[in-house]
Amino acid sequence: MKKITTLLLVIIAFWSCDNDLEENLLQDTNALLERDADTESSTKDIIYIPAKDGGKIALLKYDENFYSWGDMLLNKDQIKSLSIPNYNKSVAISNLSKRWNNLYVPYRFHPNFSSTANVRAAMNRIRNRLSCINFVELSSGQTADSFIEFRDITNDPDIGGNSALGRQGGLQVININPNSFDRTGTSVHEIGHALGLFHEHVRADRNNFIIVNENNIDPSRLSQFQIPQNQVVEGTFDFTSAMLYGNTAFLCDNCTGNTLTRLNGGTWDRMRFFSAGDAATVAIIHGFQIDERRLNNKSFDRILIDYEASQDTQYREEEFYLNFSSNLTSPLTVRYEIVETVSNVQTHPSGQQTTITNHTVTLSPGQSSYLITTLVTMDQYYDYGEPDGPQYTRSCNLFDYCGPIFSRR
Repeated sequence: MKKITTLLLVIIAFWSCDNDLEENLLQDTNALLERDADTESSTKDIIYIPAKDGGKIALLKYDENFYSWGDMLLNKDQIKSLSIPNYNKSVAISNLSKRWNNLYVPYRFHPNFSSTANVRAAMNRIRNRLSCINFVELSSGQTADSFIEFRDITNDPDIGGNSALGRQGGLQVININPNSFDRTGTSVHEIGHALGLFHEHVRADRNNFIIVNENNIDPSRLSQFQIPQNQVVEGTFDFTSAMLYGNTAFLCDNCTGNTLTRLNGGTWDRMRFFSAGDAATVAIIHGFQIDERRLNNKSFDRILIDYEASQDTQYREEEFYLNFSSNLTSPLTVRYEIVETVSNVQTHPSGQQTTITNHTVTLSPGQSSYLITTLVTMDQYYDYGEPDGPQYTRSCNLFDYCGPIFSRR
């Protein structure tokens, strides 16, 4: 069983501003980052922060307050935190100054914004995972101490949108490209950044799960695939995350193949819904945690060999259950999902399909342990040691990460 998956936590500590930051980080003021369709932005300043592998990550000056790392807009405090190796890594957990207070997120639409329905649909996708998040729409011209304004992107037609990382205080903008092929999915992704989520493919441990084919990446976008030195990681890699790039993201001109693959060369369906891992991370960095109530599992592995049929069948059956520190005194509603991934699917372009089904169970008072479900989590067939037909893997995740299964810190 995989753990409840979570995403890379944004390091959003509120350090005092360092006036020498740009001087310390700016290594070549004359360097230009090639941008195919944006001549104006190619003349902006670039600063470099160290990458984990010893290289450099280029950040393009976006305006007076932010530098862009792809679709993520970083303020100077965030750049400093990412630039200093091993600098106070626990701050993403301990410092709440850049969180949305009680997950209360005011927002408004610019009068000319063209994707209102898509943003509302995206918010519903997030609410379905995270019931305690409170998106509150403001009227035109209305403000709040911290709030988001959605606007059409106008200065970079090559990206689907962009967003500041975490709560900034005062007005912050999420830009959505009106020509994006999936404006609802793009809105989920950009709101995820505003709630504090990094990209999944730049986790420190990503090389244990995926391959980055640098030769296939547009050279001007290579920095978007590099791992920063200083970061906080929670949980395991999440292939169902809305924050994970697709397999052909920023494929270079005249290149074939993929920019990202699984370790075995396989691909994944890009998910544009908020995953269980996305919700868990947002809940945790906003002060929720799993307390005494945990999803546990017991595993039963079986390998069946039928020499006459020349086919080996291997499957793992697991029981998923909740343990409590004391008996429940009242009924408890638990929501969970089952994620099924089918690989070696000849009829699917990527060879793989992912399906998510949601379930609800109401637990009665009086017991301290409850069996949620029994699930065959691995169901695979081999013919003389080779995969034979579809191969199934399944996992069970709790969600509604700000419900009674989680407690406030």
